[in-house]
Amino acid sequence: MNREKALKLLKKYNKEEYHVRHGLMVEAIMRYIAQDYGYDKDFWGIAGQLHDVDYEMYPEEHCVKCIELLKKLMQVMNLFMLYVAMGMNYAVMLNLLILWKKFYIHVMS
Repeated sequence: MNREKALKLLKKYNKEEYHVRHGLMVEAIMRYIAQDYGYDKDFWGIAGQLHDVDYEMYPEEHCVKCIELLKKLMQVMNLFMLYVAMGMNYAVMLNLLILWKKFYIHVMS
């Protein structure tokens, strides 16, 4: 998935400008952190952009509904761990996601 597709998906499920801007702000933070640690800033930017994709339309199912939405749209499974780790700070979450991505690539290859 590229950034433009991710943004289209974010806007499909989030009509309020605040939620779209929030996704873009988290994207920028994740890109910065990933670049600072030497990781794939595009991948982590998309992860940040979509971290609340389900929040506006499904607030009672937040962090659960997103998995269904992304599966239905055949999105990359690497992003799923992000939604499980929502309660952690971004540095811890990024490290967990890096481990998840390495594990996923290893298992899928």
